[in-house]
Amino acid sequence: MKYSLGNKIRELRLHKQLTQEQLAQLCKVSSAAISKWEHDLSYPDITLLPILARIFHVSTDELLNFESEPSEEEIVEMAKKALEMYQSVPFEEAFAYTKELLYTYPNSELLKLRIVSNTMYVMMFGGEKNGAVYQTFAKELCEELINSTSDPIKEGAVIFLVDFYMMEEKYDKAEQLLESFPKHFDPISMLPSIYLMQKDYVKANKLLQEQLYQHYHAICMNIMSLATIARNTHKKEEIKAYLDLLKALQTIFHMEEDISFMPITEGYYEDKQEALYYVKRYVDMLLHWDEIAKRKEALLKQTLWFQEIALDKNSLPTIMGKEQLLQLLDDKDLDYLREEEEFQALYKKIQNS
Repeated sequence: MKYSLGNKIRELRLHKQLTQEQLAQLCKVSSAAISKWEHDLSYPDITLLPILARIFHVSTDELLNFESEPSEEEIVEMAKKALEMYQSVPFEEAFAYTKELLYTYPNSELLKLRIVSNTMYVMMFGGEKNGAVYQTFAKELCEELINSTSDPIKEGAVIFLVDFYMMEEKYDKAEQLLESFPKHFDPISMLPSIYLMQKDYVKANKLLQEQLYQHYHAICMNIMSLATIARNTHKKEEIKAYLDLLKALQTIFHMEEDISFMPITEGYYEDKQEALYYVKRYVDMLLHWDEIAKRKEALLKQTLWFQEIALDKNSLPTIMGKEQLLQLLDDKDLDYLREEEEFQALYKKIQNS
């Protein structure tokens, strides 16, 4: 995606419906010079740039591709395309495209943060070796972004960088990083009270539902982490208690569409048939992200306390590939289901898809 001044000149010339000869006359150069410019074999003299800009009715900045920052919508699309490439083309090609995006928009901090946010999915799709390469690349971007003057960018970078340090088992660095940033008072927590005092119930209701949704997911993550501690300390009864709590919470909040892989791998369900049912549901969820998102959005609209929630579809990965699904089903913690006919049929179906 390296910028080509020659391509830009050609594009603008054609847009103005000028021949090479006509442009040459306006610039007082030969037609051969125009041809060389357009093929990037030579460049116009710097004194000709303002003349070219006037001929084409553009600024010299536009001529030289000193573009303004891409919009948030454009950034979302670029990051999404990059993520899709990691699933459909060799890692090297997708990685080159990602780097070219940064070459084209070197000052876009939001683009860098979006590229960092792709890390977990790239690690899932790209395998251990390629995932490590991308993680190192993303970590370097975060180390740059924590110096941003934008608080949302800086805070996002800190969260990701702490995650990277934890994955590398650099727990001291993660803790030091968190402690080095001042504990800002969260103004968002006061906004609902302000709206209520103003009797702006529409805004208050929307914000409170959004906060409830965030807190619900945070509680679920905490329960899963507690279950992980119980698993790693071999306390099977505690695992069951935590996962019972998770299931009850999902029922209370009408969020049964949220399916976790952990209860399946723990052999939590009462019998193998129940476990197989959830395995198939989990695989179906991974195969049909778009449909699941639509179903979940419809469910949210029917749930009183989450009616104002709009799902961020750009945060969802695209459909998971066959290789990743098979890796998931190869998890040793699913060995207790491996001899079951339904499990084998599901595995074979994915293999042959």
